[in-house]
Amino acid sequence: TDYGVLENLSSPEVIRPPDLVFAYERQDLARWPNRYKGKVVDNHLFDPSILIEDADCEHDQHQGQCTPKIDWFGYGQQNAPATWKRPKEIWLFARPYWQWNHWYFNLDRVDAAAKRFYFSAASRKQTHAGEPNYFGIRKKHPYFAFNILEELDVEGEWYLDRQSGKLYYYPPANVSAGKLWFSVLDKPLVKIDGAKHIRFEALNLGLSRNDVVVVDSGENIAFVGGRIFSGARRGAW
Repeated sequence: TDYGVLENLSSPEVIRPPDLVFAYERQDLARWPNRYKGKVVDNHLFDPSILIEDADCEHDQHQGQCTPKIDWFGYGQQNAPATWKRPKEIWLFARPYWQWNHWYFNLDRVDAAAKRFYFSAASRKQTHAGEPNYFGIRKKHPYFAFNILEELDVEGEWYLDRQSGKLYYYPPANVSAGKLWFSVLDKPLVKIDGAKHIRFEALNLGLSRNDVVVVDSGENIAFVGGRIFSGARRGAW
């Protein structure tokens, strides 16, 4: 079975790894901290109490400001990271310097004594949409870590052991109320090239690790009375 790989999801061209979908809702890879339940902060992605506490520093090539590099950053007085047994499988999502941007960082190791996350060689030199990461990381910005078996602790979280093929899932209380899917298709579910006058009725289309529907040079293509869901990249393009 092709389980895909977790890689730099900042790139729009990356084929996404599989998703677990329950009742048409994408479930979260086990993460720390959990989704924030208080006042809405960036769609509940970030817990405002978990912030970048420390980082290495260099001058920004564009602004001439002191900008932390992406070699490492500190996580402060938090205890959870010291318990993670498979750091090389873990990724961090952050608004590293400017809040309008985002980056994914793959861990290399957790230094529990210094309370630092150190990033893999690939993450230290990663690009975003083909452009170098000039901006680095700014202290006091939010982040979260994901793909962590030890953090599977709330409903809707899951983790896949790619070596054994075993999937761990914390189901919601009403698990019998909906269907559970695991996406493996790495191509668009529907691809139309140069066709005209096609109507799709009452079809639920989804569960692609790519786009769900791609229409290239089509004309009068209609999707009526159905649902396009859980496209890892785009629903319809």
